[in-house]
Amino acid sequence: LFKTTELPAGEDMKETDIAREVLRSDVLIAAPAAKSHSSAGVSLGMKGMMGLIYDRHVMHGRYDLDTSIVDMCTKLKADLTVVDASRVLMSGGPGGPGDVLKAKTVVASADMVAADATTVALFPWYGKKMRPEQIEYLAMAGKRGLGRIDIENLKVQKVKL
Repeated sequence: LFKTTELPAGEDMKETDIAREVLRSDVLIAAPAAKSHSSAGVSLGMKGMMGLIYDRHVMHGRYDLDTSIVDMCTKLKADLTVVDASRVLMSGGPGGPGDVLKAKTVVASADMVAADATTVALFPWYGKKMRPEQIEYLAMAGKRGLGRIDIENLKVQKVKL
C-alpha cells in the first residue's frame, strides 16, 4: 500500500513511505479539520499530510517535527486545501478535550501554506491571536518557498452563505 519515496528537497527527512494511491493521483485535495496540536501548534492542511505516510511516529521522535512536516510537503503538495473551520478545536488538540469555537467558516486555497496561514490568523489559538510565522512549520514553509504566509498581501475573497 505504501512506496518508499525520496524527498530530494528534504532537510531532515530524506525519504518516507507514501501511500501508492496518492503517488498515482492526478490531483491531491486536503480537507483537514481545524484543530490545535500540542506539538506542532496547529494541525491543518500541511500537518494533515502525515495521514498519507506509513510511519508518522519517526516525525515525532527521530526528526524535528516542524522540519519533517515541511520536508514531507515538498513532495505531498495539495492542489487544493479546504480547511473545515466550522468548529475549531482551539486548545487541547489534537485529541481534546479543549475549547471549541463554532466559527462556521471554510478556508480554501490552491496554496496549502496560505490556507493554513489564513486559518491561523483568523482564530484565537490557546486563548490568544497568533500570526502565521509563530507556527514554526509555516514559517519554514514560507522561507523554503512552498507557499505564502504573508497573508496581508494576498487577495482574499469572503463569501457569505
